[in-house]
Amino acid sequence: MDNSSVYVFSALFCITLFCFLAVRIYSIRHKSGNSPRREDDIAWILKNRMAKGEIDEQEYSRLKDLLTK
Repeated sequence: MDNSSVYVFSALFCITLFCFLAVRIYSIRHKSGNSPRREDDIAWILKNRMAKGEIDEQEYSRLKDLLTK
């Protein structure tokens, strides 16, 4: 194996590694941007509590108003 093939292999490996890392970082950053807003989380939790019978409709409205301020 001569030196030129080692350099080509090394260059291709570095380019592949760089591309993999760039795609990985891009996907991680954009994944966190798609998370639901805090108000949506609050509404979801309160709706589940109301469905389970832990709170009634008035308590749901009161807590939602209090927590989304």
